[in-house]
Amino acid sequence: MTPAQAMAKATALGEQGMLADAGGANVRNAAETVANSPGAGSDIAQQALESRAGSQAGRVNQAVKDATGVTGNIHAEADQLMAQRAQDAAPLYDKALSNPVIPNDKLSVQLQNPLIQAAMKDGAKIAETNAAANGEAFDPKAYFNPDGSTPTAPTMKALDAAKQGLDDMLEKYRDPTTGKLNLDSQGRAINNLRASYVNNLDSLNPDYAAAREAYAGPSQSLDAMNMGKRALSNDPEVNAKIVGNLSDGDKQFYL
Repeated sequence: MTPAQAMAKATALGEQGMLADAGGANVRNAAETVANSPGAGSDIAQQALESRAGSQAGRVNQAVKDATGVTGNIHAEADQLMAQRAQDAAPLYDKALSNPVIPNDKLSVQLQNPLIQAAMKDGAKIAETNAAANGEAFDPKAYFNPDGSTPTAPTMKALDAAKQGLDDMLEKYRDPTTGKLNLDSQGRAINNLRASYVNNLDSLNPDYAAAREAYAGPSQSLDAMNMGKRALSNDPEVNAKIVGNLSDGDKQFYL
């Protein structure tokens, strides 16, 4: 390698590139010898390496911003994404929740499950609170029979309320530090029940599936953000698999 070639290679490495990085093993060994020997060369090497190490985090951070296109405050951008997602999904949910659904055999069995019945009541309370916050009237007949029991053919509003109630049940298993769900046997059972119930609703009401795809909900978005936080600790193949399983909306939270 000629001096000109070495300088070109060092320059290509960026502003923190050094000739010791550009050269081969002999150059690196010579630089290490100078760095470890008494004299001015040792001071120069130490200052250069300390300066480079001190700015490393900033360079990595900038590289991530350049790669993802995310340059602002992560929490502010997440709030903005969530608000935009809710706005975009609102007309889709209005359409989906107005569709009548005839329960199939699987849904009829699920509606007899005590957890789903309890989840529907919890979800209805959430809907009632949201209606009050928006200054809207709440109609309990859209959710339950006059005696408070679960209808054999509930409205989509009631069926969606049960889904929200199951979401809240699972949230109690989320670790506040890691953001991950720490599921015990009961938690795994609830998670399996929720997945089966929601998949069944999606098959009975495709508009509901489309609305959920547009707005998967805060919990799923939080999961995507936490997976994104661990991206630099993963192998590229792991990240590729994670991203491949995310919806388009949650990919933005992952970034």
